[in-house]
Amino acid sequence: MPVYSKTFIPSENKTLTEFIVPIIKGTKEILIKGDYHPKIVNDIKATNNLIYQAVYEYLRFDGKDSIFFGPNWDYYQNSYKKNAIKFFSPIHNLFNYTLIDPNGIVRARGNNNFFETMQINKEKASIGCVSGALPAGEWRLIVEAHAVISELVRLSIEVNLNKELTQEVKKTEKCREELQDLDRKEPLFREERESPGWFGGDFHIHSHHSDGNHSIYELMTYLQGKGLDFFVLTDHNTTLGWKEKYFSKTLVIPGIEISTFFGHFVLINWIGDINWFSLERKSTFEDITAEIKRKGALLSVAHPECIGDPICTGCRWDYPNFCWGEADIIEVWAGSWSERRAENIKTLKRWENLLNQGLKVVAVSGSDIHQLEPYKKDYGRTYVWAKSKTKDGIMEGLKKGKVYITCGPKINFQLMTDKAVFVSIGEELEVDCNTNIKLFINIEDKKSKKKLHIELIKNGLVFNSYDSFSEHIELDWSDKVIKNCWYYLRLLDQRNCIVGLTNPIFVICH
Repeated sequence: MPVYSKTFIPSENKTLTEFIVPIIKGTKEILIKGDYHPKIVNDIKATNNLIYQAVYEYLRFDGKDSIFFGPNWDYYQNSYKKNAIKFFSPIHNLFNYTLIDPNGIVRARGNNNFFETMQINKEKASIGCVSGALPAGEWRLIVEAHAVISELVRLSIEVNLNKELTQEVKKTEKCREELQDLDRKEPLFREERESPGWFGGDFHIHSHHSDGNHSIYELMTYLQGKGLDFFVLTDHNTTLGWKEKYFSKTLVIPGIEISTFFGHFVLINWIGDINWFSLERKSTFEDITAEIKRKGALLSVAHPECIGDPICTGCRWDYPNFCWGEADIIEVWAGSWSERRAENIKTLKRWENLLNQGLKVVAVSGSDIHQLEPYKKDYGRTYVWAKSKTKDGIMEGLKKGKVYITCGPKINFQLMTDKAVFVSIGEELEVDCNTNIKLFINIEDKKSKKKLHIELIKNGLVFNSYDSFSEHIELDWSDKVIKNCWYYLRLLDQRNCIVGLTNPIFVICH
C-alpha cells in the first residue's frame, strides 16, 4: 500500500505539495485515506495570541462613518473580544488534498472528510467529484497546506489500488452517489418566465455537494417558502450539484465558490471545475479571467473582510496582486448583518472606495448558508430588476447594476434632471455641469414600525439623512452637479445596523 508522506513546518504554510501516483492498467478501485498529527495546536498561549490578533484585525477600522457607531457598537466589540477564546479555540492545523486523473478531472477531495477512507471507482467518488473508469497513467495528488501552525506537522496519505471492487466502505458521511439518488426522486426544474420586475434572491448558497447539509430539492423548497425567486448554487470548488435540477418556482443559477489560500471568490453562471492552484503559484488572475468572461460568467469576491487566519483559514481576501478591475461583484452583505457587522461595514467602505476609483463593481448579498435553520431575519435579500425570471434575465440585470439589497424595506430610488430625464438604480446619466437634479426616494416598510434612518450617500459621504417611523416614506432631495458623482441609499435600524442599501446612480458631468 503506497503511502505519501511529508513533515511540514510553519514556513510551508499556504503551499502546495504534489505527489505522482502511478495507476496501473486494470485498476478498478482506489481507496484513499489521509491523516496528519497534531490536528489541534496544543500551545495554549500561542493559540490565544493568534486568536486575539485575528480578532483585533477583524474589529479594527480606519476612518469615521456614522455606521461605525451606534448604541450597540461598543457592546458588539466588547462581546466579540470577551468571547473570542470561547468561540474560536482550539485552533487547528488544516490540510486538504485533491486527486486528479491524467485527463485533468478531479476524482477525489479530502476536505471535511480528510480522515475518512474514500472509495473511488466506476460508480463511486468522493462528494463533489466525478465517478467513472480509472485511466492508467500518472495521477496527481496535490496536498494543500492551508494552516501549518504547530512546529512540526506529520502528514500521510494512503493510496490502495485494487483490481477488484471491495465491499462498501463504512463512512460517517454519505457518498456522492447516495446523495444523488436522493435528489433524483424529484422532478426536473423548468424556468418560469414572468413579466419584468424586481426578483429577490441569494448569491451564496451551499448544498451537500460540498459542505452543506441539504439536497438541492430541499434548498429549493425551503427558499421558495421564504419567498425567494432565485438563488445561486455556490458549492466549494464543484458544480456537480447543478446536475440535480427540479421543478420549483425558485430559479437556480449555476455557480461555484473557489476556496483558495488567500480568499474565496464566486463565479456566477459557471458550470465546470476551475484550477485555482495556478493562482497560488503565480498570484495572478490573468490566466482565468479571460475564460470567465468568455463563458459569460461574473466574478464576485466573497466576504472579503471575513475574520482571517487561523480562525477562518483562507476566508479573508488577501491576494496581493489582485486588480479590482477584474471583479464584477462584491459581497457587501455576508450572512447576518448584526452577527457579521464588523466585516460587512469594512466591505461596504471598500466598495465605496472602489466606486470612487471609477470601478463599477456591483454590490450583492449572500447568506452563505450551509444549513437551513436557523434562517436569520437579517440575511440580505438581493433584488435584481430583470425582464423575466430566467437565468439570462437575472444575469442581464446584475451586469447593469440594477440591484438593491434589503432584509425588509422595499426601495425605489430615482434621479431626475431639470429637463425631466429620469434614471434609476444602476443607470448612468450625462449632464452639463451646474445642472440641478432631484433625487426621489420611495420606501415601504410594512413589517416594522420602528425607527428607520435613511441616508443618501454621495461619493462615499453622507449627503442627506432622514428619520422616520412611517410604513411608507416619500422623499425628494435636490442637488447641483458640478463634477462626476454617484449616489446610493442606505437604510439603518435603531441599532445602526444596515437593513437596506441600493447600488448607485452615476452622474457624468460635461
